[in-house]
Amino acid sequence: MTTPIYRDRQSAGRTLAARLRAHARRAASHPMETPL
Repeated sequence: MTTPIYRDRQSAGRTLAARLRAHARRAASHPMETPL
């Protein structure tokens, strides 16, 4: 049984992972500037 809270947390984690992946890709293309 899945609760809406768990679903929200799961989607939040997915978006965070996607953002981190995008940041890593950006950092790889621009090694000099790595803004966190």
